[in-house]
Amino acid sequence: MCHERLREYIGYVEHKDKDIISVELLEEVFDCINNGKAAGLDRLTIEHIKFAHPIIVTLLKELFNLLLEYGVVPEGFRKGLAIPLPKNDTSGEFGAKLENFRCITISPVISKLFEHCMLRLFSKYLHSNDAQYGFKKKIGCSHAIYSVKQVVDYYVRGGSTVNLCTLDISKAFDKVNLFVLLGKLMDRKSPNCLINVLFDWFSHNVIIVKWLNELSSSFQVNLGIRQGGAMSPVLFAIYVDDVLVKLNSSRLGCTVKGLTVNAFMYADDLILLAASVTDLQRLIDICVDSLTTIQLSVNAKKCFCMRIGKRFRIDCNNVKIDKFPIQWSSEIRYLGVYFISGHVIKFNLDYCKKKFYRCLNSILSKTGTKVIDILLSLTHSYCIPVLLYATESMSLTITEKRRLASPFQRLYFKMFTSFDPQTIAYCQFYTGYLPMDYMIDLRFLKFLTKTANTTNVFLNLLFSLNGNASINNVCAKYQAIKKDISSVKNAMWNFFIHENKLNI
Repeated sequence: MCHERLREYIGYVEHKDKDIISVELLEEVFDCINNGKAAGLDRLTIEHIKFAHPIIVTLLKELFNLLLEYGVVPEGFRKGLAIPLPKNDTSGEFGAKLENFRCITISPVISKLFEHCMLRLFSKYLHSNDAQYGFKKKIGCSHAIYSVKQVVDYYVRGGSTVNLCTLDISKAFDKVNLFVLLGKLMDRKSPNCLINVLFDWFSHNVIIVKWLNELSSSFQVNLGIRQGGAMSPVLFAIYVDDVLVKLNSSRLGCTVKGLTVNAFMYADDLILLAASVTDLQRLIDICVDSLTTIQLSVNAKKCFCMRIGKRFRIDCNNVKIDKFPIQWSSEIRYLGVYFISGHVIKFNLDYCKKKFYRCLNSILSKTGTKVIDILLSLTHSYCIPVLLYATESMSLTITEKRRLASPFQRLYFKMFTSFDPQTIAYCQFYTGYLPMDYMIDLRFLKFLTKTANTTNVFLNLLFSLNGNASINNVCAKYQAIKKDISSVKNAMWNFFIHENKLNI
């Protein structure tokens, strides 16, 4: 039946009297791909294309248009180089268990260029629900965490208790059914050329595994999204889009100013929010039923529920997935951030500090503390992002900021062999690095400024609750006249000098 629908499908047909892919489009695609990416089995990188003879653009244009016209891709496009990598949180011997590794796949660079062209050409057919924050420009994990926090804060301020549930979709990317995916694209009246290319491409994927310097024999993969492809994340978002649509249209769970905000998703990480345990159970049932229709399942053993609000300690009835009860917990993990149950939403920052120390110790073991400028540069490039992961979305208290500032301050104590606060302040000034609590406020301001300009419906609504007030508070704290980032940063330095009474 699926094959019959593919043969009989008639979607939008592009004009055949002109090339669909132009030279101008290819040049835009060249600029959007960053340099320094690993090469695939063809041993080509984007630099080979960018710095080749200009005629390469014309040749690629002709090739890509022929692929769209005939609905096929070359054999080289199908081959992915899979590299197993040990997980960061794995301890002990890596070779003991297969689950201690995650696999990344590198696709040929020319196939990536072709995919980026299709993403731009057919963008109006590849949209997904605004509650899906993954794989979208200028939206990331921090926005999903910010959305959850804003909804919870909104209900807690009103005296309600919010029930949260994180759902784990088992092997979501590996179980995507090609015919179900193509059916969803056909429901959107996607062009025939797009359907034909994806069918030919995804139905004959080939993987070769690299272990150390050895390559395995090739084997075909007939299920799941093609790893390493530029279109794969977008196609997965389309695959699970109906889950979010049904959740939003159910009108169950949390609502803010008339808009249903009962679920947020980043890739396959889904979190549900409801003020009622009964509504939470109904939302879970909708998710399970919707995922079953697309041949995905939920692993109940890896799902957790939590309560935040004035009644967070009160025991509730179990919510279930296919008669399997979901565990109520005092702490849940979502997108690498640990939420703690309580009267208000809080975060467990100990995990960030542990990762910071682990990263910093690895740098110190190689560099020592004598070359200060190199050590500080490496620390800010590799360790600070680990320590401050998603802090821009948390609205941290003064106590929480001090807890995060402690590891960074200890580094200065170690480098300059001094515990005098004013001496350390002089060192921070002359090395050009603001204290940690200042950096947290600056990240928070940058985040809110970008969020204010987003077109996402949910982010716009949640930002309107107190986003502008938060920006004004940061500027007022440092006596910044203007609200742009450079002006606030200069105001921070002036405030820092005045606060520490530095004779500069």
